[in-house]
Amino acid sequence: MEGHSTESTHTFIRYNPERTDLTVSEPELQGIRTASYNHWKDFFLVAVSVGVSCAINAVTLTPKPFALTGPLFLNYLAAGLGLALAFVFCILWLRSRKDLDKLITAIETKPRYRVEVTSSGMGAVPPIILRRENGVG
Repeated sequence: MEGHSTESTHTFIRYNPERTDLTVSEPELQGIRTASYNHWKDFFLVAVSVGVSCAINAVTLTPKPFALTGPLFLNYLAAGLGLALAFVFCILWLRSRKDLDKLITAIETKPRYRVEVTSSGMGAVPPIILRRENGVG
């Protein structure tokens, strides 16, 4: 056949044997995926932005002999609600972050296995041997 190479194509992977790879099951992967879509942080940032800006606006608009007007009341109300919601969303954000940390710790504490690749000649697929880190396996 003209134009076709008779050499086989090889794929190489550059791998650092000192690196630790972790296996993740489907439920663990789903837990990581769910935790990464953490909307509590977004709600917290929006509530802080609204609360702080309304508080600054309310303080600067407050007349020296204090007189409560409709717009001033609404500014104080929005500031109070924004900062209160920001506090609640911050607690929910930190709680969901703890759940993610627990999941990652559970993945990292799985039993360790040593991977040994032996050479078996040209063109042959080398067998991979898994051994538990403590020698059992």
